[in-house]
Amino acid sequence: NTQAMSRNIFIKFSSTLATGLGGFVLSILLNRHFGKDSYGLLVLVYTVTGLAFIFSDLGAKRTLNRYVPVVASGAEPTMQLGPLVGVAFLIQLGGALLFTALITLGSEFLAVWFFQKAALAPLILVGAWYFFGFAMFDFFVQLFQSLQDWKKEAVLSIGFVLFQIVTLTIGLLVFNLSLGAVLVLNGLSAIGSVLLGVTLLPRSLLRQLAAGVHVRDFTKYGRVIGRF
Repeated sequence: NTQAMSRNIFIKFSSTLATGLGGFVLSILLNRHFGKDSYGLLVLVYTVTGLAFIFSDLGAKRTLNRYVPVVASGAEPTMQLGPLVGVAFLIQLGGALLFTALITLGSEFLAVWFFQKAALAPLILVGAWYFFGFAMFDFFVQLFQSLQDWKKEAVLSIGFVLFQIVTLTIGLLVFNLSLGAVLVLNGLSAIGSVLLGVTLLPRSLLRQLAAGVHVRDFTKYGRVIGRF
């Protein structure tokens, strides 16, 4: 109904606003603490991880957005929600691991030959850890969006930003962390958000996922994901 739609729009808008403001606060905090030159190195790392992020889901998240609403409503009786989400998760996990390995192996090349900044290599190496955590975190964000559970999606998105703000504020003010440690904390915040996402999943879906993903499920839903 109209009231529910308005409420969902408000929740989504509030979540987007909160995460945007949180990211803005974090950028100011890091820029002031490290200075524009060092902060620029951090931005370059985020550029690398952002580019890898575009391809890392291997079609899993687009499949969720396309099929989960249909399957959850019962409009597609030939599909089951648990196996679909389980296979999508495994494919996302595989894609995240693959691109984490590529970033790790290519860190020296990207730093020296592409950006011509040798000091960037160890940061890209650590950035691979952050990339993996963020890729898995975003999978759960997309899952809640596809389930049209805007409250839980908002909790997860805002929770990630709060994790970052709290850990980085304490780390920078108390321990005077390095740039590499910032990326590690960002990765930990993402992993923490993944764990939060697991606790927010509907119990019915958790029971289906607990039953495991069989080979026939991977074959069936893997083909569906492969189309994307």
